[in-house]
Amino acid sequence: MARVPIYPLVVDIRETVAPIKAQVCGNMHFETDEHFLEAHVFSYDRLVITFEDARVPTVRPDRYRQGWGVSAFLKRGVSVMAVKPKQRDWYSSQDLPQTFRHLQPFLSRFGERITYGNSMGGFGALTYADLVGAKRVVAIVPQTLYRAENGIQEDRYVESANWDHSHPFADAAEGCKTPEKVFLLYDPWCRMDAWHVGRLKGANLEHICLPYSSHNTAVLLQYMGGLNLVADLVMTGQIDRAQFYQLYRGRRAYTEYVSALKEVAERHPSVQARLRRILLDDAAAAG
Repeated sequence: MARVPIYPLVVDIRETVAPIKAQVCGNMHFETDEHFLEAHVFSYDRLVITFEDARVPTVRPDRYRQGWGVSAFLKRGVSVMAVKPKQRDWYSSQDLPQTFRHLQPFLSRFGERITYGNSMGGFGALTYADLVGAKRVVAIVPQTLYRAENGIQEDRYVESANWDHSHPFADAAEGCKTPEKVFLLYDPWCRMDAWHVGRLKGANLEHICLPYSSHNTAVLLQYMGGLNLVADLVMTGQIDRAQFYQLYRGRRAYTEYVSALKEVAERHPSVQARLRRILLDDAAAAG
């Protein structure tokens, strides 16, 4: 925690520039031993806190890279803070909870806080929701635990086992008790993602199931333009499910979707006939 600064003083000059209708954004950078945090402040109505996913590269020294999911909120003029790990450590470093505690005077200035992330970033969004006082969480295909539990363990990212997951912020199921709503977007047919989501309990959970999207749900939504609706969900806590699922039908033109269907058919012979009909219907629709 040697490099955690006192949060910068933000000078509000909106009234000064109001006659020219300028949109003013304060940009701030925070650095800890293990993370970069970058905040873009338009107003203090709400703050979206995004958590980077397990993309490559493993080591990430560029502090000025754009944080995960940030662009959608910059376009909307919504205040956003990106959490950017210096290395892909599955948010196992203890300097992050210390940093959030240190930033409480800054975070508390916002009327509401929302956490948002995908995969490894979904773990961060869930795990730190209570700590930052999040009103809601939006997590896409989140991981929730990296330790073994009842003989089951995350097996897709084997290097995650090399990090310390024994501390209090190592189980996402314990970190999202207080938000009003926790939105979970995932494929119920994806074995590990369904296991992770199934570990979460609470009346505040709201499931948005996206069958056969596999763990590439965020990529598939981006391909279809669905992440814009997800960004609206982040900001408002509301989503038009009819519109969302109508848009989701566009997955039929995405090759990863077809691959996911075939993978499910291999694992579940009992649904092969149904999935074959889906593929045939999709082919007919494409033709």
